Amino acid sequence: MNKCNKKSESAVALARTSGIDYDMAFRLTESIWEEVRHSIREHIGIEVWKRLSHKERADFCTRLVKALLDRNNVVDFLAGNKKRLMT
Repeated sequence: MNKCNKKSESAVALARTSGIDYDMAFRLTESIWEEVRHSIREHIGIEVWKRLSHKERADFCTRLVKALLDRNNVVDFLAGNKKRLMT
């Protein structure tokens, strides 16, 4: 599955669960996916990421998911009040 399909599936799910229109859900999804990629690059680096064990990747992803589940954190990020989800 390519990146566009993943974004599209995520956007459809977001639109269904939150009641917002698909275009807005897709833009939000795109922003979140880009921030996830940026967090990996910024905090770990792509080459280091490739060498991490499954447990180390899981630990990092757990921290990232917790940041994504914090509604206020995500709202501030999407509103531009925060530059990054993970600080």
